[in-house]
Amino acid sequence: MFADNLTIRDLKIFPHPSQQKTIFDVLCYTKTLEGKEQLLKYLRHPCNSEEEVYNFQNLLQSILTSFESWNKFHMLLSSEVFLTVKKQQDNQLLYMPPFIKYTAHRKGQKCSVHMFIETLTEICGEIGENQIISILNKKLSIFKILLTVKYSQKYENWYCYNKHGKEFKYILEDLYKIDALVSIAYMHQKFHFSFPTFTKARSMKIDGLQNILINSSIPNSVHVPADTGTVFLTGANMSGKTTLLLSLGQALYLARCGFGIPATQAELPWFDTIFCAFESNTVIEEGLSYFACEVKRSVEAVKLSGEKGNVLILTDELFKGTNIKDSINCLSYFTAQIKKSNVTAVISTHLTEFVLEYNKDNALFWCFEGNIVNDQISFDYTLKEGVSTQRLGFKILEKAVKDLG
Repeated sequence: MFADNLTIRDLKIFPHPSQQKTIFDVLCYTKTLEGKEQLLKYLRHPCNSEEEVYNFQNLLQSILTSFESWNKFHMLLSSEVFLTVKKQQDNQLLYMPPFIKYTAHRKGQKCSVHMFIETLTEICGEIGENQIISILNKKLSIFKILLTVKYSQKYENWYCYNKHGKEFKYILEDLYKIDALVSIAYMHQKFHFSFPTFTKARSMKIDGLQNILINSSIPNSVHVPADTGTVFLTGANMSGKTTLLLSLGQALYLARCGFGIPATQAELPWFDTIFCAFESNTVIEEGLSYFACEVKRSVEAVKLSGEKGNVLILTDELFKGTNIKDSINCLSYFTAQIKKSNVTAVISTHLTEFVLEYNKDNALFWCFEGNIVNDQISFDYTLKEGVSTQRLGFKILEKAVKDLG
């Protein structure tokens, strides 16, 4: 399993009652409910190999290269013509074929199914050579005969919905897949995504990483050398630590699905597993205390670190469910347990006392800091090297209370 259910929830990938806005909500630009379901499938099933990822990237790249033409599929899927055709197909309307198919010629406006096949043929012809289009053209071939002779509308409907109803349904299913792919490509353009490459080493380099769930997200660059096993992230409350962890985890998840990511460029290691320990989502569901949930997730992370394959562990304020002395002891023990050659861990924490004294090899230190001018607190959300010792929690609370007056 690439990511367990709690990790996926922590990363806000799919719609959930506890999430106000998710990655899926942002990426979903589909025109049909079936296309929406197909997009969910693409996100729910990350690729199993680099080859699969690159194949999917190439597919999206081919759409992006001639996006205006591919977007005509979206225009067709949102048209009255398609809605009529889909309604008739969904209802499995039966049309009695005429005794002689040439007796009643088409008069006046063309029927919806005729216009649908005509438009679909034109779009495929405009796009030209493409794996998806080739498959679609092959399925369309048995319907193109309707465009060459003035058959009656009843005959055309009978031909598509009855005689070749199964084949016609397959064409609609292909269009739902195209619906999802064009949606992904559209968001790729909108957010200026880039396609990451994968390296054999464990080094990670992401330039201009942003978070698409946040308007006007500040870009940050994340560089982790191959010999770095642990990264400590410190900073005041509200300075950007959680957002960076989310951005990193979401980008790596999208990359494994073959999608582009919200960064200018990226070279990534192949992580077999991503594991998050953020908010304790199991507190209510399992009736556990906050700290008990933290312990449970920590144990799962330790167990995972002993398995094969590269593992990325992201933790946010772990062990805040107990007193400071216990928290430091727990964090010290936890970091020692997950310190394996196959593990890269990014640990966000307020326990600067522990981080300042951490002198193990292969560690990296990042931080966010705020500015205070005339009792006004501001953040630039820019990632820096080092350890932050700022304590702004009280000032934030004090200001909030004063603002009430």
